[in-house]
Amino acid sequence: MKLAILFLLSAPVLGACGDDGATPTIDAPVVAAKVETVTCVGGEPEITAANGTNAYTPNAQTIAVGGAVKFTMPGAHNVVPDPTGSDAGLKVDFTETKCLKFTAAGTYGFHCGPHAFKGTITVN
Repeated sequence: MKLAILFLLSAPVLGACGDDGATPTIDAPVVAAKVETVTCVGGEPEITAANGTNAYTPNAQTIAVGGAVKFTMPGAHNVVPDPTGSDAGLKVDFTETKCLKFTAAGTYGFHCGPHAFKGTITVN
């Protein structure tokens, strides 16, 4: 009987199956994109930035949820989402023309990467 007790006292304590003492991780929720690239069909409001100027024209646009905006960027300017609150899909490269559809209400800020001038899209 003493041997059995001695064995139990010296046995390692086992944790729950798979418990390695690490903090459990929780998967992040899947969030749908709020800004999607779509085919331009004509009639979308347009934002441009001309070479030789450091401003978007216009620098603000208001649209309804589900609406699209056509961005036309020359070689010197682009569209980069502002770091807080804007969807990563709000991106237009140099010399690119792209139509972006906004699927959720909110204010989406963006700026020109090399020149830092700003613009906004308000979606109601």
